[in-house]
Amino acid sequence: MKIPSSPFKQSQEGAVLLLSLIMVLVLSISAIAMVNVNNVNQQIIRNQINTMEAEQVALEVIESLLNGIDTFETAANEQIAGTIYKIDDGSLNQGEYTVSVLNIRCTYSHIIDGYSLTADSVPETNYFEFDIEVASSVTGATTKMTQGVRFNSPAGLCP
Repeated sequence: MKIPSSPFKQSQEGAVLLLSLIMVLVLSISAIAMVNVNNVNQQIIRNQINTMEAEQVALEVIESLLNGIDTFETAANEQIAGTIYKIDDGSLNQGEYTVSVLNIRCTYSHIIDGYSLTADSVPETNYFEFDIEVASSVTGATTKMTQGVRFNSPAGLCP
């Protein structure tokens, strides 16, 4: 004898199918969202690395400028504006970074304590400031810095 199927069982099978479909849809949406979040995070990290590279190039140029007194001797007599360096980072991107050194200027100078104005050579403490702009032709990363420096020198370096 055949057992008649109940109408409750047939409607229940449709509900299970609908719930399964909703669960698959939710899981798919969450997987797509995780992939998108991962892509955004990778782009943020890539941008941070490019900016840090540009900052490092700027610091290297600052160090090379600070190692030469002729930088400040020239700046004391005339305003330097727009000195441009092309930096090769050693990769295939020749001249990737363009560094502009803008407006090296003496901001303040004073005689070192303990010296008199009647001495033959009166050393001074000089305060210089300059701006640096770095741009990458490959990544488009840019950075701007202002660097100040204080040092003692013979008189007359700072007008």
